[in-house]
Amino acid sequence: LTNTHTTQRTNKDMSSQAQINKLAERYPFDNEELEQLIRCHSALLDTKNVDTFLTKIALSSPYSYFFLPGNEMRRRIELIEGQILPCGFGSCLRAAMSVDLFVDCANEGGDISLERFLEGIADCGQRGHKEALKIIWLCCSAGVDNELEPSRIVDLCFRLGFSSEVLVSPDADAHGIVARLESEHDSACESLEKSLAAAGNMYGMVTKQQFMEWAELTAPQLSSTLSTFMHNLLFHGKWTKHRLNF
Repeated sequence: LTNTHTTQRTNKDMSSQAQINKLAERYPFDNEELEQLIRCHSALLDTKNVDTFLTKIALSSPYSYFFLPGNEMRRRIELIEGQILPCGFGSCLRAAMSVDLFVDCANEGGDISLERFLEGIADCGQRGHKEALKIIWLCCSAGVDNELEPSRIVDLCFRLGFSSEVLVSPDADAHGIVARLESEHDSACESLEKSLAAAGNMYGMVTKQQFMEWAELTAPQLSSTLSTFMHNLLFHGKWTKHRLNF
């Protein structure tokens, strides 16, 4: 009986490794990252887990427990979702990550749900800054608005950058963080908002195309606010040499 269990476990491990090897050929993640992303996906499918989208992702990572004690990561996600990021950002991000239908066409008999998740994560940075900019736009527009106020886009990017730092900082005093956010927000965002507005129409609104072109020419690092946030959320600052935007 013991030999049977050992054989079954070995076969399962081999099957899991074979799956990871196959996914590594199609997605810009190393094996260790894919293992983490598979854990994330499993957590997201757990209907008994009532945590938010961002909390499920963060707490599925062993890095969060290695670098931060106890429930510190949960506390930080609650701070980020409650006082830093726009209300409902996690749901908007999840929806934006599901828009790309490439997986439905390219899937070769694998787990479509898992691969759609991997594709969505890759679009947040590893596929390049254009894909990340599209995700940022979708998060701001909810996939509905054809034009946006520049302040909405710049505000989100500032808050993503701020949240990225909160995720990996050794200390995270909530009162100090919120005070710093409020004191730095306007000065950090004002010039970018004016610049983006100048690239839009006479009413001060911008289309997706205008935003993309402006970001490419004027703010090429803007997409890194999203990619760094996702990297810190998933891997807690783990560095890998093939990063595009991290």
